[in-house]
Amino acid sequence: MKKCPVHPIGNNQDESKLISYYFSLDEKHSLFIGNLVIGAGRKQARADMAETQKSLRNNHYLFYRGKGSHDTPDKLIDYVSRKRLTLASSGNFFQYPPNRESVTFIGQVKETGEEFLFRIYDRKYFLYLLKRLRTVKKESAQ
Repeated sequence: MKKCPVHPIGNNQDESKLISYYFSLDEKHSLFIGNLVIGAGRKQARADMAETQKSLRNNHYLFYRGKGSHDTPDKLIDYVSRKRLTLASSGNFFQYPPNRESVTFIGQVKETGEEFLFRIYDRKYFLYLLKRLRTVKKESAQ
């Protein structure tokens, strides 16, 4: 769902606009999906947000995949474990928004350069992934 539908960015009404997207499972708490910035690339931006919402629905609102060829964090971890590859991050693998309603799992596979990004909304699933990550090689800039 859209919340606070359209906010102009800049002084000109014809410039880019910002639309914030949220979802709610209990009709009480809204969980942030992302901001859609529309302007010249309006069609692509809307297609990207539609893909994000589809991923969220397909994964039962536990998480969505933002980048990468692996459909789930589990499949990514399985692949990295099986091939004995290293997950790399330029900072922290997990990034938390101020209200901690989700966790963004972000980085790349060091040997292949493949980037990944998952936003995780379910606490139990996040704790499960933390345990799984203990079994793979990791490298962080911090």
